[in-house]
Amino acid sequence: MTYRERERTLSAPEDWSVPVLALDGTTAEHREPLHLDALYYDTPDLRLLAHGVTLRRRTGGDDAGWHLKLPAPGDARDELRRPLGADAQALPTVLPGPAGTPVPPEELTRLVVGLARGDTLVPVARVRTERRTTVLRRTGDDDAPLVEVAEDKVATERVAPPGARAHPTNTAPHAGETGAWREIEVELAPAGLGTDDPEALLAAVVDALVAAGASEEPGGPKLARALGAPHDAGRPRTAGAGRRTRKATTAGEVVVAYLREQVDALVRRDPEVRRDVPDAVHRSRVAARRLRSALATFRPVLDRDATEPVREELAWWGRVLGEARDAEVARDRVHDVLERLPEELVVGPVRARVVDELDARYRDALRGAVAQMSERRYLDLLTSLEAIAATPPLTDGASAPAADVLPSLARKAWKRTRRRARAAAAADGPRREELLHDVRKAAKRARYAGEAMSGVIGKDAGRFARRFEAVQDALGDHHDAVALGRDLRALGMQANLSGENGFSYGLLVGIERQRADRALEEHEVAWARARRGRYRRWTRA
Repeated sequence: MTYRERERTLSAPEDWSVPVLALDGTTAEHREPLHLDALYYDTPDLRLLAHGVTLRRRTGGDDAGWHLKLPAPGDARDELRRPLGADAQALPTVLPGPAGTPVPPEELTRLVVGLARGDTLVPVARVRTERRTTVLRRTGDDDAPLVEVAEDKVATERVAPPGARAHPTNTAPHAGETGAWREIEVELAPAGLGTDDPEALLAAVVDALVAAGASEEPGGPKLARALGAPHDAGRPRTAGAGRRTRKATTAGEVVVAYLREQVDALVRRDPEVRRDVPDAVHRSRVAARRLRSALATFRPVLDRDATEPVREELAWWGRVLGEARDAEVARDRVHDVLERLPEELVVGPVRARVVDELDARYRDALRGAVAQMSERRYLDLLTSLEAIAATPPLTDGASAPAADVLPSLARKAWKRTRRRARAAAAADGPRREELLHDVRKAAKRARYAGEAMSGVIGKDAGRFARRFEAVQDALGDHHDAVALGRDLRALGMQANLSGENGFSYGLLVGIERQRADRALEEHEVAWARARRGRYRRWTRA
């Protein structure tokens, strides 16, 4: 079972206690104190924590069990819970060696194989908490807590496995080291998350506690504090943060910031792809494409001997994800079109045949991708990418000012797109379709180049990126419509051979042809704008 966790952390003086919370329409209730005993698992070098992920076995309270917490949009986290099963007894006061501790369930550990790179997960810390909880409910509703306020007295003990390397603080963990502190957690319950404005509800409770003497603290898992890691250990990089750079930045600094941002995005999407989170395949594929494009665009500042093998592996991984993504896009497109059509135009079992067939393709492709995500080739790719991000293979040219080096690289991307657009305009038939696909890929590289440079160049690079994004989007729609029309014709022929009415299939094919034609018209408009000199004048710098 999965729960969305949205909480804020506060501190308070030792003699402080939760005040009477008098929010309109709510009633406060104090629960019996709890003793919680959690054993946290990670790799010896804490790779899960480095990516904002924690895995624990906890006894005590209504939610005793195995808890895997994964980053979610904003500051939220998704908590996946599994029961303790037959091994539900409390841990002994003195922990046995790693071989004697409970083994995490495979259904949770398989979700973090990519983060752990196949390493065994071992106990790294024990966190014992004395908790007093106050819950806020809607007045008159005894079954739906809105907010839980927990006063926690926390005691921790490090469990450093043999051979442990330095953790995110670069301070070696020592087995048996202890720590203790007091904190207040304010968490939205499921009913609170379902209110019209959950953020306002959470803020109102926090404000009331701060007004009573508490202080808001930077959020983060208890494990990070137990191990002495920064409070933001594992927090994802803000999209675009690496691009907001000062004018004096070197070319290497701009490129490295962008690469790190995309590597971080790709690695963080790994558990989401394994869980089949909506749009996860797409986002992971985009991160892989951005990385591959950046390694090509910025060749003058990167050592090609180190990056070209990684580019080849990114191309392979993009193809693997592409099979699933293309089927997902086609399935969702047909579903949406059929939902909008009048019922009298949907003749026979076309909905079941087409949507189910495309969904089956997606499921098969996703299963294939997830299977490969546990193979050495994929895990080695992630390792190589993180090595490039940690120790970038820069050339001597990387030390030059970014404003002197990068614009010319964007210009090369523009010229590459122009050459391919001219070739596509001179062709026709199937050959033109192939060349338009090449134009799309070139436009994508130009777009990503502009995005990566926008922080140091400014609005000119941003406008450049948006112009090529419009070209990319139009040609993407065209490509998807042509491919889907081809699939629908094939499915229609199968239906006809089975004795089904082919009317709706023909209608769907016609709709996709219209979409393809309309997308080409949009491409012509987008390309006419993208090639205007004012959008690339900055690339001559």
